[in-house]
Amino acid sequence: TCTVVRNGVVHDNMAASELVLGDLVLLATGDRVPADCRVVDAIELTVDQSSLTGENDPVAKTGEALNNIGVQRPNISQQDNICFSGTLIRAGRGRALVVAIGETTEFGKVAIELATVTS
Repeated sequence: TCTVVRNGVVHDNMAASELVLGDLVLLATGDRVPADCRVVDAIELTVDQSSLTGENDPVAKTGEALNNIGVQRPNISQQDNICFSGTLIRAGRGRALVVAIGETTEFGKVAIELATVTS
């Protein structure tokens, strides 16, 4: 579950399956990120994304725009303003807009690829 602001109303304990694109998710230490989200503001926000990228150290996240001019799509480790579904908030807090849910998240894409490999 997660805390979401939708239409100006705060919803505590909303199931991740009920999220829609554009929902504003409130993130805090110990939270599991419920969907791929674009961070809009952050205070000392760090994320353990080892389950997705294999990185050992928590990654600092920011609400700033990426400075990747000329790069079509930065790889996951370069996306310092995105919190990925299934990763864990290690410290800090922030607010983030839902940009991908279900199979369209980075974890969802991996799951689809694994399903095609095993079948």
